[in-house]
This record gives sequence, C-alpha cells and structure tokens, in this order.
Amino acid sequence: MVNKFHFSYVGILSFLTISTGLLMYLSQTSLQGDFTNPIISPDGKYFILTQRHPMLFAMPGGGSDAPATVYLYDATGNQLNSKNIEMVQLIDISWLGDGVTVTPVAEKWNLPKINDINILLFSAAYTGNQQEVEKFLAKGADINFKTELDQTLLHAAVIGNNKSIVQLFIDKGIDVNAIDKTGQTILHKAAIRGNAAMIELLIANGVDLNMLDQDKITALTLAAMHGNVQAMKVLINRGANVNNDSYQSPLHSVLARWKPSKAKQEIIKILLAKGVEKQQNLLLYTIIHPDLDTAKLLLNHGVDINEVDSYNQETVLMKVIRQNEMTTSLQTEFVNLFISRGIDIDTQNMDGQTALELAEKLGKSEIVKLIQQQKN
Repeated sequence: MVNKFHFSYVGILSFLTISTGLLMYLSQTSLQGDFTNPIISPDGKYFILTQRHPMLFAMPGGGSDAPATVYLYDATGNQLNSKNIEMVQLIDISWLGDGVTVTPVAEKWNLPKINDINILLFSAAYTGNQQEVEKFLAKGADINFKTELDQTLLHAAVIGNNKSIVQLFIDKGIDVNAIDKTGQTILHKAAIRGNAAMIELLIANGVDLNMLDQDKITALTLAAMHGNVQAMKVLINRGANVNNDSYQSPLHSVLARWKPSKAKQEIIKILLAKGVEKQQNLLLYTIIHPDLDTAKLLLNHGVDINEVDSYNQETVLMKVIRQNEMTTSLQTEFVNLFISRGIDIDTQNMDGQTALELAEKLGKSEIVKLIQQQKN
C-alpha cells in the first residue's frame, strides 16, 4: 500500500538539518526522529528523506552506529520505498537515471514511471526544457501546481536556470514571492546558484529582495554563504539590506566561509561601504580562518579591537596565542598588528589571565617577548 507523506508546517530544512518547525510537525506523525535535508532527484520528480534514529552507543573517534531509515517519495509526497540502514554514516545517495541507491552496497531502487502531468511539467521546468514545458501546459497541466515540498513551477524554473521559462511562468501569474517549505522564494534559489542574470530578471518582476527564509536568512546572505560574488554585487546594487538581525548576516557569512582572496576583500569592502553594522566577533573570524589582510581591513573600518568573546572573555590577541594551526611567523604578524592598533594587553579572561600570562603558560616564547617589549 502506498503511503502519502504530508507536511503541514512551512519550513523543512536548514543547511545542515531539518528545521525546528518540521520536527514539531513530525513529532505528531508516525515519522519521528531527526531528519536530514530532502535530496531532490536531478529531474525534480522524486525526493529522499533520511530519518536518523537515536544513537545506540558512541564509537572511538567520535563516530556512532546510529541507525537510520531512508524514505523515497515522488514530488507529490507518495512514499515509493524505504530502507533501514544500520549506520547513518553508510548513507550515500546516488541517482542513476532510472534508479537510485542509498548506500554503495545497497540494491538499486527502480524509479517508477511518472504519469502525473503536473510532475512532468515540474520536471521539465526543473531541467530547463522549454519545449516540454509548453507541451504539458498545452495538455492542461496545472500552472499553480506545487510539490509536497511546496515548490512552485517558478522554483523549478529558477533551479533549471531557464530565463524564458521563468518569464513564461511569471507572465502566467505565478507569485514571485511564493515560499517553499524552507521559507525560500525563487530569489533565494537564484542566489544559491549564483545566477546574476536570473536575479536581475526576478528583481525586474517585483521579487522581494529582503525576505527571510525559515532560518532568518536573506538571499544576500545565501549568496555570501555560497561564494557567489556577482550575485552579491547585483543584490547589493539593487538595494538588498546588507544587515540582518539574525546571527547569519552577509558579512558574518563571508568572514566565516570564504578563504583569503581578492574576491573576499572586494565583497567585504562593498558591504562596509554600504553601511554594514559592526556585528560581534568579526575579528575573531580572521583568527579562526587566518586572514591578516581582512583583519587589517576590519580594523581600518573601526571594528572594536578590544572586544572580548562571550565564552571565556578573551580578546583576539588571546585567541591568536591559543591558535596552534598558525605558523609562528603568522602569529607574530597578528600580534604585532593588534599591539600596533592599541589592543589592551592587560585585559583578563574569565580565568584571570592576561595575554602575557596565557602566552607564558602555553610556551609561546616569541609572543611573550613581543608583549613584554610593549609593557616596557
């Protein structure tokens, strides 16, 4: 008997795990446990959810043998197959055209032929096939069709990167600000894919630049998360808000995710020039992902050098001292930079230690010398 998987809450996934809202919903159904992101097939006709069950016991090295169940659905939510997996780490979804495997050694699930004209229309849009789109519309497919993930035909067309199909659907009245179960509009999808030309088209057709998805993330932040420079430039130049009250602002995302590069510097300069707020712990990111040039750039724009973190009340100077992945040479450059910019070397952390005392404790002799020279 085929089961139907129903959603009743707007918001299905975050970037790593399924959202709180959906978990609340799932707790009221037979599908209980931790769910990962839906994995949609390349043709948009099917999707997979993985349900992680409670961990049995921890394994050496931090792993676990937590079992899981993998579910296969078509786009309208009909359950097509499921499989229990002994260890969640074994799951590796591979779409194979006419089938899918859920682990490298699992038998292939054959994907049933889809006859639903609305799913076929969605798939044609998802893969950017305009001829097929027009054919299914002529046969009476529903222009207002949504998948079980609440994705509209416009979502599919943007994912399919076909501007002509996108404009066709807009002309037929599909809402450009409709959200799927992630809370994402078509602008979010375009930002993820970095399609600057598509973003221009959507803006010209009235898409909301600053809508937040379920995780309080804007399209601009998503573009930043995915390293899409041109998409960010278009969004910023068209008036997207460079500030975001959530913990994942565009600036935070660039600092946290991008490796040192000219593009990173360029985007940070643009954000700072547009009046981005000086959020907390910006300098800390330049230590976690060592980037001396970005540290200088932030300091030149007035970021507070004496800010301490909320965890153990340590300054960025103390964070440099604790950094064991930096070369001694780079640590020295950071220390010299912070001292030259006036960092308070006498600030104490929650254990009552100054930067000098911490450096002495950790055996950082070169840093000890630099701080002592400053004190003298």
